[in-house]
Amino acid sequence: MSEEQSVHYTFDDELPPPVDKPTLPKGLYSFSVDELSKIKKSVVTKKRDFGVCWVAKLSLNIKNIETEATGTIEEELILEESWIWKASSFFASIGQREHGSKEVFSPKWGEVQGSMGLLWISHRPWTGKDGSEHIQLQVDRFLTEAQAEKMMEKEKEKEEDSGESQKKKWQM
Repeated sequence: MSEEQSVHYTFDDELPPPVDKPTLPKGLYSFSVDELSKIKKSVVTKKRDFGVCWVAKLSLNIKNIETEATGTIEEELILEESWIWKASSFFASIGQREHGSKEVFSPKWGEVQGSMGLLWISHRPWTGKDGSEHIQLQVDRFLTEAQAEKMMEKEKEKEEDSGESQKKKWQM
């Protein structure tokens, strides 16, 4: 097994242009938590400044269920009232919490690293300052197995509906 060599530069070197990483497909992925960091940081979104909050930073190894494409993605669980839904769905995905439970929950943070679950990746397009188009992978939601099955059924129906509308266009 060959290991990829990292290229290092000095302050006197010319730097090459950045290389776009291949984009993983949208869809259902299994994941394992490679690393968990607990930090306190200022959280600001387009809609609101949440001030300083505790944030769980996750490094996730992901594998597409259909294509088996693999990668790593970083995700943050913001421990603030309006974001608690994401932390709850994460813990349901890894089996620490029952989906939809209205009970108070005490996460077992010490058991998060190495845990496995399912998530849905979507693409968020964005435009760079130079006008170039990019796609950012984004964790749309964490899923239980039952939710993943429903999501896959919906996606299959969308594809079938799309195929039917394409047929109708060709027949006209």
